Amino acid sequence: MIRFRPVAGHRGGWLSSRVLWLGALVALVLVGAACGSKKTTTSTPQAGGTTAASDPYGVIRIKKGQAIDIGDSAVLSGSNAVLGEEQQNAVKLAVEQKGAIKGFSVNVVPGDDGCGDAAAASAVANRFVSDASMAGVIGTTCSSGMLAALPIYNKVHMVAISPSATSGKLPQQGFDVFFRTAWNDDNQGPAQAKYVKDVLKAAKVAVLHDDSAYGQGLAAAFVKGYQDSSHQVVSNDQITANAPDYSSFIARIKAKNPDFIYYAGFFPDSATLLRQMHQAGLSVPFLSGDGSYDPGLIQKAGKDAEGAYVTRLTGGTGPQTKAFDSAYQSKYGNVNGAFIAFAWDGANILLNSIDKVAQVDSQTGDLLIGRKALRDAVAATSYDGATGKISFLKDGDREPSGLKLEVAKVENGKFVVVTQ
Repeated sequence: MIRFRPVAGHRGGWLSSRVLWLGALVALVLVGAACGSKKTTTSTPQAGGTTAASDPYGVIRIKKGQAIDIGDSAVLSGSNAVLGEEQQNAVKLAVEQKGAIKGFSVNVVPGDDGCGDAAAASAVANRFVSDASMAGVIGTTCSSGMLAALPIYNKVHMVAISPSATSGKLPQQGFDVFFRTAWNDDNQGPAQAKYVKDVLKAAKVAVLHDDSAYGQGLAAAFVKGYQDSSHQVVSNDQITANAPDYSSFIARIKAKNPDFIYYAGFFPDSATLLRQMHQAGLSVPFLSGDGSYDPGLIQKAGKDAEGAYVTRLTGGTGPQTKAFDSAYQSKYGNVNGAFIAFAWDGANILLNSIDKVAQVDSQTGDLLIGRKALRDAVAATSYDGATGKISFLKDGDREPSGLKLEVAKVENGKFVVVTQ
């Protein structure tokens, strides 16, 4: 306890003691406040006045000396594994080209989501969200997996950018962490239908699709755009993906005498269908979507792929297109997969957004990434990528202005683009 003695001979001795005592107390409070303020300094303010440490969705804290983790949810096994391998290569290339972010290295963490396997995609998502250093995810590869994984990512506000999940159902889920650099099947299906009607002049089409969300949605969009008083869908059947024998479906289609066959699914089954069609003497033209636009179709079908049409949507070329093509070919050889460039663009958008919002804690040296700040940075993207100009609608879909359908035909063992 601090005591004060009145000054001798001063009539106001008692009052002077009280004043001195109060002055000392104020001084102590000010000193304490100054010392305490040092303990609460964490980071510099972001735009808008908030700090990474106060982000409403929570904060990813990367300890000093550790790496930022980026999840790569892709199909890495089974018949569609080449799609996941291409995705992983593109993500790794983007990370290598970006380098460190504010002094922190970036690590790509792979996860085999099984494409249409909801359980596998969910298991990968649960593993990723339990990683305290995981900033965001590229993937899933396929729409069925994305539908299963999105609720898990959304629960912890983890951004997920898919380069290839194209189902029209995805933006309807209402999750604000969902984005995709790929195009919506609700755009591709009608564009395919218009091409088949106006350019290929097919009046009777047999439709097949696999049992995935992708195949079902794309086929429905095609049928809706194709069928009218002058254009008939003579059959519309669902096959089981990766089955070895589709001869019963082909026999039924042959009896319908179509002048065109449309298939919504992935390249392994397109190859099987083409081989078995020709074995059955059914040689009408065949068209499939971006799930079949992969060199694996030609490798698997061989000469039976000749004359087949495949499509994908394109936003045209951008300043990054040639640079990406050259870098990817130099490192991995093949750049013809339908979704490779979309994966590279998605990874760059995520990395650039992390770089924009991440802050180094001035006390600990840790890296702080606000989850909402990161999500909002991705949503505000305006990016000239390898697949053209990229920005996002409010539901996470890619903004579709300038979108065109690219149609390729297999000629002499190669995809030859037949649209301009």
